Amino acid sequence: MTEDYISRLRGPKVPYFLIEGETRLLDASSYPYGRNRLPVQCNFLEEKREPLSAHITGLRSIVFPFEGQWFKAKAIGIPSGASRPIFRDGRLLSYYLSQTTIGSGTLVWGFMSIEETKNEIHWMKRARELGLPVTEPVGIGVYEDIFVLEFKDRRGLFEHLNKVRLDDLLDDFSKNSKRTTVACSFCREPTDIRVDEILYAFAFPGAEKIFDADDSKDYLKWLGSSCGRNLRLHHDSGILHGTIPRAGGVMTNSHVANHLVGEEETWMTDYHMASQLRDKATRRMEVYCLSCVMNPLPYAQVIGRARFLPRKSPPLGLYEGLVLSPSEGIAGLGELAPMLPGAELAEAFTDGVERGYNRRSTFKIGPELKRNMLRRAVRMKEEMWRIYGIPKGMQRGVEYVRRTIASKKITEEELSEVAEALRD
Repeated sequence: MTEDYISRLRGPKVPYFLIEGETRLLDASSYPYGRNRLPVQCNFLEEKREPLSAHITGLRSIVFPFEGQWFKAKAIGIPSGASRPIFRDGRLLSYYLSQTTIGSGTLVWGFMSIEETKNEIHWMKRARELGLPVTEPVGIGVYEDIFVLEFKDRRGLFEHLNKVRLDDLLDDFSKNSKRTTVACSFCREPTDIRVDEILYAFAFPGAEKIFDADDSKDYLKWLGSSCGRNLRLHHDSGILHGTIPRAGGVMTNSHVANHLVGEEETWMTDYHMASQLRDKATRRMEVYCLSCVMNPLPYAQVIGRARFLPRKSPPLGLYEGLVLSPSEGIAGLGELAPMLPGAELAEAFTDGVERGYNRRSTFKIGPELKRNMLRRAVRMKEEMWRIYGIPKGMQRGVEYVRRTIASKKITEEELSEVAEALRD
């Protein structure tokens, strides 16, 4: 059933290749390719080689079923488009961004640094040793023969790629690229359904006419409380999921796209920014970020700010995929936020996060309701993406989806089609 869910959420599988590279594995039996064989998403310009295929999970990572769980290879390149890395003459070619708002602010496009991958495996391993709800670390891969061209940021990269021919680009690599070393990480997961993917279903205009209102609120309270409890258990164990002050705001890994949900429970994932717990303010910031970053529910940001941040705290820029939208009127709403029209579901999810974090307990609902709501939410998101013409492979574009929703009125006929699809 989980594989059916992933297919509905992510769409067709994407191709990738295997190349030679160094593997540093905790358990070789948990690695599907054999030692010193690394997966990579790239344009393969060498001899004809048959690609493998897997589901996308985020822009630069893949997952597929393996030995009863899901194997995830993170930061192995880009699945499609002009910015895909290139493999030619035994060399991997990509791009270095020197001033970006992702991660540490510098990166090789499609990959991670060795330090990031080591950090991810270290904290994932530590969390499992403490019995926390976390994915299972497998190891890291190292790409040594990679050559990069430097750009300031993504905008500069794409502007260049949109106007350059492939032959000229390859000539530029041969003359001006610099050699570096990058890495990827591997883990095993019980599922790869992200909490943000499920929340999209409840952000669909008209969802209140399809889902039972009380069931929806109860499910979102459970979902929020399970995620909030998981975060609190990490904080109690001295582990910060990953939040770094940056230029008047924060970069954070503590958001709903980094929590996984199954039919019975939830888990935390993505630890490349994790660190030793610091001060109370950072703990509070992680709870706030969990409540609203990557969260498509209307007014989630307003309610999260009212619940978890001091009243006089300045507006924040939140990176790793989201810049707060001034259109939601974040400043000044405070305790009035729950009275906003259409805010009930965001309030239910935030109630859950608050309960799970503060009380270390989850809101109780039956297993049948959990399974049924998960199944229907997956189908709802699938139908939602169809109606709005959004490619299934596009994930975590919360601001784009909000603009798309605002630009199209859903008809009663389309609502009836969705309701009919959910009866299957």
